Amino acid sequence: MSIEIPADFVPFVHTLIASGQFQNEGEVVHAALQLMARQQQRANELQISLLEADQEIDRGEGTTLAFDEIEGFVQGIFDEAAQQVKATQRNP
Repeated sequence: MSIEIPADFVPFVHTLIASGQFQNEGEVVHAALQLMARQQQRANELQISLLEADQEIDRGEGTTLAFDEIEGFVQGIFDEAAQQVKATQRNP
């Protein structure tokens, strides 16, 4: 299979290779696809969780959360995503 890197991404790809994070364009594409697959999996898991939560609310099992709890949860998601990006960069 042959893949053409869009012209607007070529400088970015070359920067990643020059930095030593990746050895070639194929590794960059591989890491990008791995990240996309993880994001899709996470989105699927989130959708399932939201459906389950909606069902719990419908059954009267909901819980009220304080803003700080929600903020901490969201920050945890961002931290996890940042760790995944770093891991992908180290292990393409």
